[in-house]
Amino acid sequence: MTFTDDNDNYSRGSQFYLEDGDYFRIKILQLGYTLPTQLVKKAGFERVRVHVMSENLLTFTKYTGYDPEIGAAS
Repeated sequence: MTFTDDNDNYSRGSQFYLEDGDYFRIKILQLGYTLPTQLVKKAGFERVRVHVMSENLLTFTKYTGYDPEIGAAS
């Protein structure tokens, strides 16, 4: 064991742990549907619209880390 860095292992930069962080993410997806008037009027309503929303639905990447959007710790 030594405290000296004779081979420059600690002072030279390394690309060993670097990887491509490119990604494509479906950030927000929102779908809505207005129910037919004939169906809605039978229930006593004038108009009804149904919404479904999702955040961060899918991420396409080859990055093996937790999340490609998170940067380095500061």
